[in-house]
Amino acid sequence: MNKREKFLALGLSIVLVAGLVWLGVMRLNVWKKNLDSQALDVERTKVEAEELLSQEQLWEARSGWLDKSQKPFGARKDSELALIKFIEESAKSHNVTIKVQPAEPVERTDLIALTMVVEAHAEMENVMRWMHDLQQPATFLAIPALRMLPDAEDTAKVSASLNIQKWFQKNKS
Repeated sequence: MNKREKFLALGLSIVLVAGLVWLGVMRLNVWKKNLDSQALDVERTKVEAEELLSQEQLWEARSGWLDKSQKPFGARKDSELALIKFIEESAKSHNVTIKVQPAEPVERTDLIALTMVVEAHAEMENVMRWMHDLQQPATFLAIPALRMLPDAEDTAKVSASLNIQKWFQKNKS
């Protein structure tokens, strides 16, 4: 090999080594970014866990209040009649005209909800106040679905279709 060929081979070797080093550095950079992302996820999870642990007493108190305040589910017919009566009396006190139709109960692991489909008709303010009064924490009532439209004949009034659920503890048997 002459001097030029040696110089060319050395240059080519340097370029190859530099390319391999560059590829290695790029792979290490990607690996470092992934590792940093995972470390950030672990840190975020740790902070969330610490926050939840700091709120343990609050959630224990809420759970105790629920156990003490939320009624167990009794006979479906009696519970539905009581709920219909409560809804009708509440609506009457707010000058809201309603039609109530029972629907299938909703079940969760430890809870059961009686569901009523209610058609309401009244002035907007009365309907809103009525719905606000229904959803007080101690009543365990929720309105998971609501559709409200202005009345075609009297625009001061609205027609509302809503699902009202009353939640009970399942009987422990």
